[in-house]
Amino acid sequence: MNIESSNTYNDFETMVVAVESGHRCGYVKIPKDHNLYELYYEDPQFESITVHGGVTFTDRIEDDWFIGFDCIHGGDAVDLTLVKDSLKEFYTKHQLEGLVWTQPMVETELEKLTEQLKEK
Repeated sequence: MNIESSNTYNDFETMVVAVESGHRCGYVKIPKDHNLYELYYEDPQFESITVHGGVTFTDRIEDDWFIGFDCIHGGDAVDLTLVKDSLKEFYTKHQLEGLVWTQPMVETELEKLTEQLKEK
């Protein structure tokens, strides 16, 4: 896992992860006393959360519970600087049109997500 950054917003620990296939994901650590702790993103409580592409991840990372989102949806483009060498030829022909989600953009989205989580 290539962690590009980790921060705290609204008392939630967050991290931006760069994936070798050329996109980023944002994750928020959910405290044990939070209503969403150990709930999966299919739970109706997640329906009111607005984040890029919706919440697409709920699971343990090491011993902690995280929720997260990815930035590889329709209209998103691959960041070629993240793509591992063996995939570069493929990605130079595909998924280049659209928005590349940079680390600061994912950080902003994480901050918005934590604002919603403090209300849950």
